[in-house]
Amino acid sequence: MRQGEELFLAVQNHRNRVSVKRGSKAQVNQKASGTETVVRKAYSSLATVVRALFVSDPAARAALGLAGRAPDSRAAFVATAENLFTACLGAAPALKATLARYGYTEAKLLSEQAKIAAQETAKAKAQSLTPQQRAALDTLTAEVNKLRKYARRALSAKPQLLEAIGVKG
Repeated sequence: MRQGEELFLAVQNHRNRVSVKRGSKAQVNQKASGTETVVRKAYSSLATVVRALFVSDPAARAALGLAGRAPDSRAAFVATAENLFTACLGAAPALKATLARYGYTEAKLLSEQAKIAAQETAKAKAQSLTPQQRAALDTLTAEVNKLRKYARRALSAKPQLLEAIGVKG
């Protein structure tokens, strides 16, 4: 019976660790989603300013990577946002001076570019938890299976108890 209690405690410990990992992944996903929203707002704000400033200069807009709408897919959007901020940072001095007059100084452009990098980091971190969760779940499943086998042996004469704890006889 002591072995059964030890197995039960081991299973509970594993279950708790899996729950913590799930919570951790949810927090990371929420952070990644929130960061993506911040980046979308930053991109939209700069794109609106650039389009307004250079409404009659399609060459300037094209040089900054603003030809059409922002893509909907996350990967394409991130690439477009990175291109816009990089292009603004590397733009001709006259373009940079115009952007600076409307609040987009080099420091602000660098800050906004850092938000894009943070979004990518958060997304990568969210994805990296999946293998850890899989390993924890595999360990938990193995421990639960051991506990079921032990319960079947220990309670073979009392099938009603097996049924009560949810183990098929």
